[in-house]
Amino acid sequence: MKKAILFQAMLVIGYLLFGQNQNALHFDGANDYINLPSSSAFQLTGDVTVEAWINRSSLGNGSKMIFINTIDPDKWGIFIATNNNKAQASVVINNTQLYCLGTTNISSGQWFHIAGVRDGGTLKIYVNGILENTTSISTNHLRTGNGLSRIGMSQLYQNHYFHGSIDELRVWNVARSTAEIQGVMNTELNGDESGLVAYYTFNQGVAGGDKTGMANLTDASSNVNNGTLKNFTLNGAASNWVDGAPIILLPVDFTSFVAKEIDGNILLEWKTASELNNYGFYIEHSTNGREWVEMGFEEGNGTTSNENIYSYVTIIRTSLLSTQASGF
Repeated sequence: MKKAILFQAMLVIGYLLFGQNQNALHFDGANDYINLPSSSAFQLTGDVTVEAWINRSSLGNGSKMIFINTIDPDKWGIFIATNNNKAQASVVINNTQLYCLGTTNISSGQWFHIAGVRDGGTLKIYVNGILENTTSISTNHLRTGNGLSRIGMSQLYQNHYFHGSIDELRVWNVARSTAEIQGVMNTELNGDESGLVAYYTFNQGVAGGDKTGMANLTDASSNVNNGTLKNFTLNGAASNWVDGAPIILLPVDFTSFVAKEIDGNILLEWKTASELNNYGFYIEHSTNGREWVEMGFEEGNGTTSNENIYSYVTIIRTSLLSTQASGF
């Protein structure tokens, strides 16, 4: 027989007091869209990845644009969209349009992660991190030019406005692998990742609030490809900032976490490699893994790229001790 301590600890990142929102932007499906700048960063000729979280407000046939890299008023190079309620990626090579259509039904009222990838001679479409289809394409350059890229509509087809919410839109000039897409699709980026051309978190305004004077969408990458909002009401539950996708806001890069029993108590020790807007850590305990009780708080270091070491000693009451058979 041996004595075992039935104890579990969880660290909760207290970023909220720094005012970091997790919003999305709702498009009314009638005339809302975002103009992106005519930037050299959008001269996407080789491998490309475009990904976003979307939540449709209504269903419908035809391509409903999420992002389109426009060459001039009547030409484009790559886009991701929904088409006949499926996820779609498309490119133009040698003036030939090539498509790749997913298999999942992109229903309304539910968040989906969509990613389109041009990887050499293959066009890929992902839904929720799962590769659903591929299309063989030429390895030649995508069609390029100096046109405006857009979010939420295409000037080629005026009835192809997106109706619903868009969040965490990312444009890369590299082909992201399945593991890379899955690894960060549920978390925010730092904004300085290799190959990141533009990054729109949509964490602006207040969900459902009045932001009628707001004109721009901020690019969180180092390229500053800020967008211009067009025709949004920016007041109320539609055509405005709304609650965002189920993104985990983890502004802390943990490198280790250890729990030790010392004289009947538990010593928690953890290290961080970097912190972003980190207010601190709530320490909680549970005896059943379902119900949690707050035990204490350790102040964080705000924003830092230096290693930090934290510790917390919990005082374990008799009720948390139990005797278990060998092999526990």
